[in-house]
Amino acid sequence: MTYFSIFQPVLLDAVVAEPKVAIFDSSFLITVVLIVISTLIIAFIKHLKKDKCIKSFKSDMITVYFNDGKNIKGRLDVENTGSEFIIEHPDDEIKRSYILYKEEYPNVRFFVRYHNDLDERRTKERLRVLKKTYHPNIFRRTGRGINIFFKIINDSMMEIFSALSGKIKTSNTSYATSEKYVTNVNKQAVASADTTYDPLLEKYIGNMVVCNHINSTKIYDIRGILKDYTGQYLELLDVEFTAEDLNIKNADLLLPRRTNKVRNLGEDAIQMFTLPETFNLNWYKKSVKKSLNEKNDKKATKK
Repeated sequence: MTYFSIFQPVLLDAVVAEPKVAIFDSSFLITVVLIVISTLIIAFIKHLKKDKCIKSFKSDMITVYFNDGKNIKGRLDVENTGSEFIIEHPDDEIKRSYILYKEEYPNVRFFVRYHNDLDERRTKERLRVLKKTYHPNIFRRTGRGINIFFKIINDSMMEIFSALSGKIKTSNTSYATSEKYVTNVNKQAVASADTTYDPLLEKYIGNMVVCNHINSTKIYDIRGILKDYTGQYLELLDVEFTAEDLNIKNADLLLPRRTNKVRNLGEDAIQMFTLPETFNLNWYKKSVKKSLNEKNDKKATKK
């Protein structure tokens, strides 16, 4: 028996043996991790997606007036799928709360927060918000202007992301398998952002306005301080409203935009200035904006 014959079976096995293939390669593991992370992020984004006007009334005692004349009163809890009103003193001991689903919001005439229903802590918080809101100073206007800028460029974010994704995909092939999950997260994030911007309303934020409220075939005037707006709601503070069936004072309102429109400036916030003989629309708009801002800055300084 030669030296070669002793080790021949071992050498033959070495030649025949095939290399083992890894069951879980790096690209597969990256994809699994991204699926889990993207699912969690999307769930979190959906949880945060709430109307900011409704959210500003969260935890307060709110009275909801419906279009059919009914009303409910309870402490407001807001979710992305609707709202719940916790009833502190229910007539029926079994029914401790009332759930209003998002698809039922069109049945609401308005949400009302009466000042008398607020506790001491929330009353103080509301007054602080009112001070900041009514005739905002230059710093708050600048902050809102920055926010508006991001709302305007929101539509371009998907295009920027697509360009970046294409660049990464060419330099890293493992990214291609997980690209759709990352893209889905980006779409959800962009969609969740409130992009409502109305230049007609922006200049009157923090000023007294008059809204036209349409109920059945009648139109009523609602006067209050325009705090904010979204695509669905207008938020007014210190409201005065009188109708045949209602008399609301010392309250804050959320008004559905489908039946309510800001129609007039409701105070003497514009300083008097002389119109030139040849009317120029751009000059007029700049003068109105300047006079509003100057008056607001003076009032803020006095405070």
